[in-house]
Amino acid sequence: MTDDLVQRAHWGDLGGQSWGGLVRLSLEPDATEPSASAPNKTPDHPAGNGPTWRPATGRDIKSREQQEKDARRFVESRGGRYVYTYEEPDTSAWKRKRVRQPDGTVAYRVIRPVFEGALEARDDARW
Repeated sequence: MTDDLVQRAHWGDLGGQSWGGLVRLSLEPDATEPSASAPNKTPDHPAGNGPTWRPATGRDIKSREQQEKDARRFVESRGGRYVYTYEEPDTSAWKRKRVRQPDGTVAYRVIRPVFEGALEARDDARW
């Protein structure tokens, strides 16, 4: 059954499935600062060098409401049911923490408790 659901989701058929969305902290982008993820903004034009862009940052993330709206629209447009929004406000996928592995070695891992909780909830009967 699980393989069938994964295959259907892969092909964009979410019919009969319940989905949750994950939204992150958002800061509205500064209208005066162009970025790679905001191409509709007017770029700086240094003399003769063409447009320059600053790297995308957390300030380029859409608002929480827009992220939820996008996730809901995506799921519902494919026949799925959007049932929950998980908020992950203070987590960066780039910030890694040093953790000791069961075998004693040390590794760097991204710690995302909300994301891990969302993965565990997929087996919850309320969905």
